[in-house]
Amino acid sequence: LWPVQIMDLLSNKHELSVLGAPYLKLIGFSYVFNMLSSIYVSAMRSAENPGFGMKLFGVSTLLNTGMNYLLIFGKCGLPALGIQGAAIATLLSRVAEFLICLVCALRSRILPLDLAAFFRPGWEMLRRFVKYSTPVILNETAWGLGNSLLTVILGYTDNSVEMLAANAVMGNLNRLFLVVCFGLGAATAVMIGKAIGQGQSHREVMDLSRTLLVFTLLVGAGLAAVSLALVPTVFVPVVFPLFKLAGQSAAIAAALGAMAALRCGLGAFDGQCNFAVRCNRNHLDGNSLPIAEHRGKILYELVGNLGDVNKTSLTLRQRNERAERLDTSDLALDNIPNL
Repeated sequence: LWPVQIMDLLSNKHELSVLGAPYLKLIGFSYVFNMLSSIYVSAMRSAENPGFGMKLFGVSTLLNTGMNYLLIFGKCGLPALGIQGAAIATLLSRVAEFLICLVCALRSRILPLDLAAFFRPGWEMLRRFVKYSTPVILNETAWGLGNSLLTVILGYTDNSVEMLAANAVMGNLNRLFLVVCFGLGAATAVMIGKAIGQGQSHREVMDLSRTLLVFTLLVGAGLAAVSLALVPTVFVPVVFPLFKLAGQSAAIAAALGAMAALRCGLGAFDGQCNFAVRCNRNHLDGNSLPIAEHRGKILYELVGNLGDVNKTSLTLRQRNERAERLDTSDLALDNIPNL
């Protein structure tokens, strides 16, 4: 209803809010369709059919990417809609994703869709749902609010344009690593839930939990090491120039990449909902938000020598300005008539 006003809450640059308002106005509808699809995909994972979600989201991602190319740049005779085209592409891909999911759910033999049970689950099922879903909802709510506040803080810094640009680029790259962590967390929850459903003893379930926890921590540590190695070797020299990140934006993006590597293992705890709530709350309160609040001062320390990129560009710019002033002075002296 008020896209510009909502965007103004996230940044002190009104011109950015005006540009993002058309996107926000359309993208909100896509969340409804994505939510419904994700619920059924999660249920299929619990029924030991994780391939369904991979195929469904894979199709929607390819569809979204293709329509983004067509609608943003105006290819194949379509109008070039820019930011609004990106929102339309995402909305259409989510609608297609939901329709595919609905057809599969109506025809599924593994987990058929029972609309009667959906609208009339019964008090006992409702009580159990509230009991076990509440920690998950709190976890995701805390995570979402924390990331939103992080964007708000970055948007109100003195160099908000550079901050938001770096966060937009590096945030998407970081999600490639977090997908592995969250996938491990979801698989852990399914495996432990199956063990409980089979009636295994408390000791057997705890032994399985500890084994999976150690495994996911090792994977998270490996991803953190890979991410840290990729920042100076791939991201800075190859990826950042593709997105036209240079100087201060590049230094901030590199720092965000190094910082995100330290949290790669956090998604492993999502199988333990109450513990995940505490971890995510403490992580957001004690890590991301204070770092963002200090306007990137800690970020420069994290990247070390990468911060010299901004100093080098500043030095070169100052040298060019001095050269231009000298040239101007020489030209003025040449124009003075001989006395």
